[in-house]
Amino acid sequence: MRRVRHSISLKLAIISVVAIALSYFALTFLVVIQWERTLQLQSEQLSQIAVNQFSTTLERDVALIRHRIQSQLSETAASLSAIGERGDIVKAAETRVWAGDVNILSLVQEGTPLDAIILLNYRGQIVGASKRADPGLIQKQLLKVHLKQSLSTVWTPSTGTGPAVRYTLLPATQFGPLLPGEPDAGVSQVLYSSLIDPGTQWRGALVAQRWFPFNSGVIDEYSKISGAEIAIFYQEKLVGASPNAPVEALQMPENLRKLKILNTAFEFCDNGPSPLVICAFKPLEVLLDAQERLRNVGEETSSQTFERLIVLGFTACLIIFIVALFVSRKMSQPLQRIADALSDVAGGNFDVRVEGTRRMDEVGEIARAVKVLQASARERDSLRLNIQRKNKELRKQEQQLVKQNTLFDAALNNMSHGLCMFDTQKRLIVFNQRFDDIFACEQGEGKIGMTWDEMVQCMPLAQEFLEEADENSVAQQHWPSSVRSTFTLTLQSEQVILMTLEPQDGGGWVAIFEDITDRQRISDHLSYLATHDALTKLPNRLLMNERLQEMKQAALEQDEHFGILWLDLDEFKTINDSLGHAVGDKLLCHVAKILREKVSNKEMVARLGGDEFAILSKLPASREDLEQLAKEVLKVIASPCFLEGHEIVVAASVGIATFSKEYQNVDELIRFADLALYQAKNDGRNTFRFFEDDMAAKIKQRQTLITDLYKATANRELEVYFQPQVILATGEISGFEALLRWNHPRYGFISPFEFIPLAEETGLILEIGAWVLDEACSLAVGWPKRVNLAVNLSPRQIYCEQLLPVVDDVLARTGLDPGRLELEVTETVLLADHLRVRQTLAKLQQIGVKISMDDFGTGYSSLSTLRRFPFDRIKVDRSFVMSMTEDDDSRFIVNSVIDLANSLGITTTAEGVESKEIAEQLTAMGCSEAQGYYFGKPAPPNQALFWMLEEARGVTLEAQVNNSKLTKKAAG
Repeated sequence: MRRVRHSISLKLAIISVVAIALSYFALTFLVVIQWERTLQLQSEQLSQIAVNQFSTTLERDVALIRHRIQSQLSETAASLSAIGERGDIVKAAETRVWAGDVNILSLVQEGTPLDAIILLNYRGQIVGASKRADPGLIQKQLLKVHLKQSLSTVWTPSTGTGPAVRYTLLPATQFGPLLPGEPDAGVSQVLYSSLIDPGTQWRGALVAQRWFPFNSGVIDEYSKISGAEIAIFYQEKLVGASPNAPVEALQMPENLRKLKILNTAFEFCDNGPSPLVICAFKPLEVLLDAQERLRNVGEETSSQTFERLIVLGFTACLIIFIVALFVSRKMSQPLQRIADALSDVAGGNFDVRVEGTRRMDEVGEIARAVKVLQASARERDSLRLNIQRKNKELRKQEQQLVKQNTLFDAALNNMSHGLCMFDTQKRLIVFNQRFDDIFACEQGEGKIGMTWDEMVQCMPLAQEFLEEADENSVAQQHWPSSVRSTFTLTLQSEQVILMTLEPQDGGGWVAIFEDITDRQRISDHLSYLATHDALTKLPNRLLMNERLQEMKQAALEQDEHFGILWLDLDEFKTINDSLGHAVGDKLLCHVAKILREKVSNKEMVARLGGDEFAILSKLPASREDLEQLAKEVLKVIASPCFLEGHEIVVAASVGIATFSKEYQNVDELIRFADLALYQAKNDGRNTFRFFEDDMAAKIKQRQTLITDLYKATANRELEVYFQPQVILATGEISGFEALLRWNHPRYGFISPFEFIPLAEETGLILEIGAWVLDEACSLAVGWPKRVNLAVNLSPRQIYCEQLLPVVDDVLARTGLDPGRLELEVTETVLLADHLRVRQTLAKLQQIGVKISMDDFGTGYSSLSTLRRFPFDRIKVDRSFVMSMTEDDDSRFIVNSVIDLANSLGITTTAEGVESKEIAEQLTAMGCSEAQGYYFGKPAPPNQALFWMLEEARGVTLEAQVNNSKLTKKAAG
């Protein structure tokens, strides 16, 4: 027995551990070698990608500088063209002699970028200049340049009026200052413009000069625009460079539009405005650092992978050794139990259990021998007792069998399911009437003892199964040995029968037949409804997601790509609103039909809801295949169609995302396609766009802004500014509107139109709104009693149950008179006619707070809103006020709103007043108050306090703002 244990346990454990260990270390060695090769190749590819990205960055920087210089040249030409349109200049050109009067030209030169202006008469004689100078010297300077031939660049005004201007760029070494006192370094722009009177006769010309010194200040400005070091060349000569530009880069490059790597930097040069050449430089360390980081990441990953493989190998060997010892011990334990059983049999215990009789090794042979010995002993001892006991049981069973047969027959023939039972010889022993009814068997044809194949001959509705089964019947194909099997049969009568084959313990089997026709139809219909759109009968999002998962698995196995096209109809809401939802639904069905006809059997069209559709491409599908499919889809959708007597032309926008190993998440793939669709709509609609990485970067930037907004709210980095509101009749300050501002440490001032929606979306608006109310009331309590405070409320604040407690608490803590507080709401929050909203506003009025409607006239039901709630003030939207002087419709709307408010006894405030003319028109219309940039921009609290102090001294706000503008203009 010791030899058996040794051969089974110890050898098995040792051999298993040695074999597994050798195999694992061999496999690990091969994996590490292949990993190192792959990592080296990937490092080279990433280094080249880094070079290409830096080349693109420098090319963009050069383009920014080129655009900046060109815009300055065009600005100069536009200024000279505007001067040439002046009638007094044309009249002055008719003078035939030098007048020595520079007043006209010096005045027109002010406010322009020109450094010198020369006026020529129709004979080409100098008759005026922007500065006093010797005409002979000026004439001598002009002779250096042939004005009409050397000035090769022609500028024409975009509006179509005004004379054209010719100009060129000349260095100071070729062409000096036209007039004394001008700069004499760098490059100058020399301009020439003909003077033509209304009779289209040539009356003279203007010659002007503007200097571009390209000194450190100008070059630093260009460097700030581009973010790179800059060098500018004129005909192979350096005319300006950043102080940090590398020495070897101060030579004119031989090749343009190519990235060149120098000793300490890398440069990219391209043509600027002729004949300038612009070069941009960045330190070489930036590129080297990026490549080094990529290599370090790869080496670190390789090292970690190798260490993990070694640890995993030792762990696996230890586990295998323990398992092998455990298994070997499980094999030796039965020998001990067999010995114990043999002892019990020898002592007269014949019921002891002998284990291991089914084993095929030496343990099994011993167990079977002991089992035979046990059976032989038991048989001799119990034979007499068994005979007596069985005789008694047989008599009792006979009585029970008669009773059970009677009950069995009654139950069998009243079953709702068909049933038949076969013995071990596959012959029928029991069947019921329901079985005959299901298969339309003739009465008496089914007989006990028939085989299944013989029974099928008596079942007219099941003949097709015998034919389809060929030589083997359905029962023979699914004949159960020891497991229960279930399958369905569809008969010629289209009945669906659920057939269950149940094996019996003593051999044979039972077949149960249930008619599930109605249940199957309902199940199929529910399954269809769950996976298809009810309107267009296209697959819905659920079925599309299942297909996406299948295609993902297939793409990974085949190492191929496929794509998803996210499609949205342009201006579909307009069609719904103008022609009705019935026409809109038929249009969706029409689009679904043409998309279904356009795609192949290997592609799938799904409707996702509303006017959104998706198309899953075939596998594999290249980028060119997806682009061609998108073009064809846009073409067929754009074809006119006739629905309900209307000719409808609709377009679509398509976003495309491609599945690859880098983007294996199906949800991410759908999100990328949706981002590409959003980009297509932003690019003008009726087009398609592929997903690019920068689209995801925009989302990341948005999330970063949300995170920063949380920090700014917690750290109280937001600021409250105040914009004055003025009584038009007297010009006095009636109040201030509190406005929120955010000076971001990285992005500077961020527009409220950008961060307020984020605060609404995240729920931060509740905390921010409460803080703004508290901060504004704390400041307003120190103002004059007649000056009121207006604070905006967001929809989420109004819907919040804590609004009333917050307002009460702020007023109690700050001591501000409730009659001086005015809360502004937009009519959007009242469109739903929520009872709770109206009750909240009414309670605020009860404590003395005033309620005003902001942006009046931009909603859908302004008049009904005024009827439902008594506002203390309405504020006319700035979009109407700002266009009053140019649009008669806007002026009529503003006048109507003011008349309506006056008739209802409601104070009106016009927003967006930016000129004195608009203020005077509003006063004439009877408008009560106004606010806008004409009376003052939103300013910090100290500026608002200064305005009120100056007004107390007798200086009106209008005068203060105008004096400030004049002061800034003089300083400029």
